Amino acid sequence: MPSTITTQRGEFRRIYRALQRKPDLAARTPVFFCEGDSWFSTPLAMNLLDWLVFPTPEDEERGVPQFGAGGLFFRTERSGDLAIDIFSERRIADLVDLYEGFEFDVVLISAGGNDFVADFLKGLFAGQSPMTPEQAFARVERSRRFEEVRGAYQRFLRAFKRMRPNTPILAHTYDYPQRMGEPARLTVANLARRRCCATTSDRGSRRTSRTCCRRWRSRSASPRC
Repeated sequence: MPSTITTQRGEFRRIYRALQRKPDLAARTPVFFCEGDSWFSTPLAMNLLDWLVFPTPEDEERGVPQFGAGGLFFRTERSGDLAIDIFSERRIADLVDLYEGFEFDVVLISAGGNDFVADFLKGLFAGQSPMTPEQAFARVERSRRFEEVRGAYQRFLRAFKRMRPNTPILAHTYDYPQRMGEPARLTVANLARRRCCATTSDRGSRRTSRTCCRRWRSRSASPRC
């Protein structure tokens, strides 16, 4: 079957049950549980999950399938979510309630980046005197935010592993920090294209960048790269 995605529990339940009534199809259709932040949910470009769900134009032309025979994706991610909120005891209880009712093959997670930006940094450095990057980083470390996020992940992993100890749980690594102190040269038109290219190309590779631009152009009305 082709890849199928849904964010509605009732719809997922209906599709899952229909799939189980066809054992041969169910045996070759992986079922994914997805939770996270904008790396999984941004509508501006092909986010990380979209690259798994939808084939690139080149793969589509060659008939290359995604995950062999498609998949069924239940997606609960939301842009801006924090790991400490996603993996709070209340949210975990809600996620487990869904997770235990179905035979998921893989769990995909993206969380933690938003915990270290925006309101957190604003509050942490409010009223502080100018400092060096090293001093600023040391202040973040002393805030014990890393321990807080790590603890949130541990709560989630314990709950899900207790339910299904053999189901793999995969979390992506966040990108390395880039140079700061210079204004970003972004527009609404090129924001998604830059993100797409950053995930698939080496900054020094013009050939790869052109491939990415062609890929983006096939999905966008943006006139140029």
